[in-house]
Amino acid sequence: MAEIIKRPTSTNKKQIPMSIKIALLLAVILGFWLKSCWKNYQLDNILFENKTLVNPTPVSVDVLFTINNKTYREGKHRILIQVYTTKNHVICKKMTFVEIKAKKSVQYIKELDNFNRPLEKDEELSGAYISLE
Repeated sequence: MAEIIKRPTSTNKKQIPMSIKIALLLAVILGFWLKSCWKNYQLDNILFENKTLVNPTPVSVDVLFTINNKTYREGKHRILIQVYTTKNHVICKKMTFVEIKAKKSVQYIKELDNFNRPLEKDEELSGAYISLE
C-alpha cells in the first residue's frame, strides 16, 4: 500500500527585527514630510497672474491667464479653473493640464464650455480662480 508523504511544517518563522521596522517607519514619515515641503515650494513659486474672462457667451467663456514659474523645474502640471458669477457662485469649473517651462512666464487661454446652470437675468461672470492641484 502506498504511503502518504506529508510535507514537514516549519514552525519557526523569522520575525523582522524591530530596528528595520523603525527605520522603514522613519523613511515613510520623511517621505511624506518632503512631499509636503515640495508642494508648499511649488505653491509659493508658481504664480497665476492677469486672469481675465474673454469671449463670454451664455454657455461658454474663455479664461486668459499668465503662469509665472520662478523655479528651475519644468513639467506638466494639473490646474483647476473655476469661474464665478456676481452672486459669488461657481458657474463652471475645469481640471486641465498645462506645460510649465522653467523660469518663464507663459500666457494660456482655456475654454470652459460646460456651465453648471444657465446664467440668471441679473447675473454676470465676475472672475476666475485658478489653483495648482
